[in-house]
Amino acid sequence: EKKMCTVMQSHTRAVESLTGNALNQAVAATRGGAVITNAGPDGPRIITSGHGLSDNHLLNVSIDGRDNHWFVTASGVSVVRDDGFVFNLHGDDIEGAPAGTLRDVEAVGDVLYVSSSNGLLVQSGDQWVTLDGLPDNDAYGLWRDGLDNVWVATETGAARITEGAVSQTVMGVGMGFRNIVGSGDDIWLLGTGGAVHLNAEGEVQNGGVYTGFDARDLILGEELMLAAADGLRRIDRDGRLFPAGTKPLPSPDIRGLAPATQGTWVGTRAGIVSVDGYFANFGVDQVGGS
Repeated sequence: EKKMCTVMQSHTRAVESLTGNALNQAVAATRGGAVITNAGPDGPRIITSGHGLSDNHLLNVSIDGRDNHWFVTASGVSVVRDDGFVFNLHGDDIEGAPAGTLRDVEAVGDVLYVSSSNGLLVQSGDQWVTLDGLPDNDAYGLWRDGLDNVWVATETGAARITEGAVSQTVMGVGMGFRNIVGSGDDIWLLGTGGAVHLNAEGEVQNGGVYTGFDARDLILGEELMLAAADGLRRIDRDGRLFPAGTKPLPSPDIRGLAPATQGTWVGTRAGIVSVDGYFANFGVDQVGGS
C-alpha cells in the first residue's frame, strides 16, 4: 500500500529557509526576496527590496507572536508587519555588538535575538548585548518554545535562553549543528553530521542520534519528515530512519519544511512545492508518483 505523492503547487525560486504561518501558508526566504504562498487569487505574494527589504538575498525567516515576519538578509535584518510596513536594521546599526555574519532572528515580545558568527546578539530597548554562556560563539538556528524560551544551535551544541540569560546548555553531542526545532518536550538539533533528538532538559533521547547526512529541518508528527541535503527522509514511530527520496521534488537539496492545508510545503534550491503524501506505508525509500 502506498501513499501516492501529488505535487499540489510549485513556485520556482531558490529557497534558503522556509517556515509556515497560522494560515498554513509557506513563508520562504529566497535568493530573490520573500515568497508567501496562497496569498490571494493572484497567487503568491512576493516581497523584495522594491517593497523595502534591505536586500533581495534572504537567509532566514521567522514569524513572531504578533504575526510580524522577520528576515535575515545579506545586509541585516528586515521585518514586515501584518499591515505591510517594512522596517530594516542594517548590520552597521548594531552598535556595541561584534560584527559577523548574521544567520537567524527570533522576536519574543519586545526582545530581539539575532544569531551570528560572533555570538548571539540580544536587543531590548536601545541596548544590544552579546550573550555569554553558549557552548561556543558560532551561533546558527533559533527556535522559540511554548514557554517563550529561545533555543540556539551552535557549532558544538545548543543553549536555552530564559528571560535573556542562558538557563541550559547542551554539549558533547556532536559538532556542525546548524538548526534547532521542536514541539513541547521534543527538541531536535540538526546539522552537517545528522540529527540529535533531545528532551526539554537537553538530554539525548534513547536511540535519538542519527548520523551520516546533512539535516536541515523537520516536521514533527506521528512520523517525522526530515529535510536533508540529499532529499526527504522520514523517522517512523519506532525511531527508524528511512533513506532519502527525491522524486518528484525540483531539487534534492532541501532547505525547509512547513505544514500545508493539504500535505507539506517543501522548500528546495530549485523552488517550493506542496506535496500530498510522499513515502510508502511499508518498505524503505518507496516514493509514489512520477
